[in-house]
Parts: sequence; C-alpha cells; structure tokens
Amino acid sequence: MSEVRCVFLTGSDQSPVLASLVGDGTAVAALILPWRSRNEARLAPVIGAAERLGIEVLRPRRAELAAALRRIAPDLLVSYGYPYLVAADALRIPAHAINVHPSLLPRYRGPNVEWHIIASGDVESGVTVHLMDEGMDTGPIVYRQPIALSPFETIRSYARKVEDAVPVALRAAIRLLGTPGFAPVPQDEAHATRFPRFRTPDDSRIDPTRPLLELFHQIKACDPERFPAFFEYEGERVGVKLFRLNRPAGAGDEI
Repeated sequence: MSEVRCVFLTGSDQSPVLASLVGDGTAVAALILPWRSRNEARLAPVIGAAERLGIEVLRPRRAELAAALRRIAPDLLVSYGYPYLVAADALRIPAHAINVHPSLLPRYRGPNVEWHIIASGDVESGVTVHLMDEGMDTGPIVYRQPIALSPFETIRSYARKVEDAVPVALRAAIRLLGTPGFAPVPQDEAHATRFPRFRTPDDSRIDPTRPLLELFHQIKACDPERFPAFFEYEGERVGVKLFRLNRPAGAGDEI
C-alpha cells in the first residue's frame, strides 16, 4: 500500500508506534484517543508526539467515532491499545481496519493478557496484526511476529519484547495488505482462548499451601509495584518477590 492515509487509535502512550508509522512512510492523518481516560498523564507523551509531527489529535465519544472517520476518510485504521471495541459502521469506512494484539492469536484474546502468558509458563508468544471485526480479537490474521520467552520472563521484559516487535509486525502487515491476491487467514476457533476481563490486585493472591515451584510462573507474572504477589498470614497480606542470586549481565528486566 503506497501513500497510505491512516488514523491511529490508542489508549496509552504508543508514541514509538506512532513515530514508526510515520517513519515507514504512512501518512497518519489523525491520532484518536478515548474521550476520557482514568489516567490522563499516560496520554501526554503520545499527544505531544502527534503535535510535534503535525498530526491532528481527536477524542471523540464512542458514538462519534464513525463521524470522525467519515470526515477524515482514511485508507487504513490502526488500533493498538484502544480500550473500546470499534462499531461496525466505523469499521466499514476505511479500506482496512487492523488491530495489534500482544499474543499469538487465537490464543490469549482479551485485555491485559500479558500476565496470563507469563503465568502459564509459555516458551513462545508474539504479536498479531489482524483485521478488526465486531468481536474481541477475533478477526482474520494478517501477520504474526513470534517472540521467544525466557524462563525468567516478567511483565516488564515481555512488554519490552512486544514493544520491539510491534513496529516490525505493523510494517509487514501493511505491506501484505497492499500485495495483490493476499488473503488474511481466519482464526481457528478450536485453538482460541479468552481472557475478557481486566486484571485486578486480587489476581496476585497465591496459595501458600502449594509447592513453590508450582507457583513460580504465577509469582513472576505479578508486577512487584502495581500487582505484587501475596498471601495472607495472621490477617495481614505478605508480599512475595522473586530474584536470581546469580543474575547474569544483560538479563535486563527479567527476574
């Protein structure tokens, strides 16, 4: 797809992805953010990046999204971290509407799936770019970028690997959408797994009666700052944190 005119939808600081789209030659006509956010500070960097790049910033209500897209008339809609499902009338406006998801679909559909991936002890995950439909992460797959996972992976190290993989996956997906005869692959529902709710602090509760090695992946999937692993003893919550005694150089943000 040459000279693609697109809109970018997100609900978090995805300024590196925005910069990558522009750097790859995609004409980003607008950055679309949620009308309201519980954490406005996290949107400030991506808003600042858009303003520096001369990109219009829009914050329509959900019911106003289709009207905003009709005015812009983009060829492509790119969504990454947008907190709402996009309605069918809005999806019909661009030639292609794609979403970036931080797993190898059809496994791990839903929001905040990263901690489920780490807690499962998977040795591989990845990034999927798929066509958007009215479901949650259910559209046909355009491109998948695998990511190898370490036994000592954490939420932060996984997020870093995803951040590195997203521009690569988007670049490949946009190129494929412009290739004559290319057909996205429908997802295999027989292999789909779904995690439709957002993470809560209580998801970090561990059962202290279980062997430690059985709890290893669950504990390292808990963010020590936002969602620390814990158990209850004498009416108090006791936190649990993992670390390696001989952590090698270059381990980054793994445990």
